[in-house]
Parts: sequence; structure tokens; C-alpha cells
Amino acid sequence: METSAFDPPEGSLRRSVGRGAVVTAMAQGVRVATQIVSVIVLSRLLSPQDFGVVAMCAPVLAFIALFQDFGLTQATIQKSGIRHEEV
Repeated sequence: METSAFDPPEGSLRRSVGRGAVVTAMAQGVRVATQIVSVIVLSRLLSPQDFGVVAMCAPVLAFIALFQDFGLTQATIQKSGIRHEEV
């Protein structure tokens, strides 16, 4: 089998990055499907008034979740050296 100049070198990250992207996409799909199923189940179990309260609270809680860690996880990962006190 011939190799070209455009083939990734042996041991490159291309294959593992591709697998990671597929796994991430599948996990996101499962997450969305679970959310859809949970809305369907809640709509059947709760009264219309109670489901309305849940529907009004959901966007507020989702907005609050955006600021859950204030980006500290990304900052910790990107920092080249971190002390125990900083963690």
C-alpha cells in the first residue's frame, strides 16, 4: 500500500480525534433524545398548571447553568502550571 505526502504520520491524533468527535456527537444525540423524552413524560404526569411552571422555569435554569463555573474549568485546563491553592 502506497503512502502519500498527505497521509497522517503513524501515531498521529487524526484517528483518535475522529473517534472523539463521533463519541461526542453520539453523546449529544442521547442528551437531546433524553430531554425530549423527559418533556413528554412530564407533560403526561403533571397537570397543565404544573407543567406550565416547569416550562417557565426551564429557560431560567438553563441560563443559570451557563454561568455554573464562570469558565474556571477552561482556564484551569489552558494554564500551563497550576498550584494546589489555585485549584
